[in-house]
Amino acid sequence: MSYGGLLKEIKQDLKLEDVESCDLIHIGDEGYTKEEIETSEEVIAKWDFNKQNCFVW
Repeated sequence: MSYGGLLKEIKQDLKLEDVESCDLIHIGDEGYTKEEIETSEEVIAKWDFNKQNCFVW
């Protein structure tokens, strides 16, 4: 799987692993406190077919 545009930038900024080779079940959240997990932020990106790019929602 490859990313382009905004999603590529987000992936680089977050230093994410390849989805093909990473473990999506055990994400390593065991080291975080309950407060850190509860204050996490959700980011939603939507693909605009006409503009051929993703936009943060």
